[in-house]
Amino acid sequence: MNLKALLLTVTIFGVVLSFFVEYVIGARPCMACLILRYSYLLLAVIYAASMLHGGRILPAISILVSVWITAVASWGVLGYLGITKSPCIATCPIGEDPNLEKTMFCLALIGGILVLTGSIKIYRSS
Repeated sequence: MNLKALLLTVTIFGVVLSFFVEYVIGARPCMACLILRYSYLLLAVIYAASMLHGGRILPAISILVSVWITAVASWGVLGYLGITKSPCIATCPIGEDPNLEKTMFCLALIGGILVLTGSIKIYRSS
């Protein structure tokens, strides 16, 4: 499987999971969750466009978006671990189940690290 296709799959999974939590589980997303959702959606569009056109500028943009995703997700994970103060914890509407919130941020962080690593690899090879 092509690396861009794999990264596109990871980003689409992140977006689908975000909508699943909101519309199937019934948990409204907090601001950090919305930022992550639409950042992953932007990254999916970037990877799809890159696959269609083979542009060289897109890997640099995907690195920036991937760094942003990793930073927001890291902030959320560190907040749930009690290392930093994260305002999204107090305002997160999931509220009833902190394990679900922590799991979502951990998955976003893992995805962010994967797409960042892949974007850097694509950038180096172009």
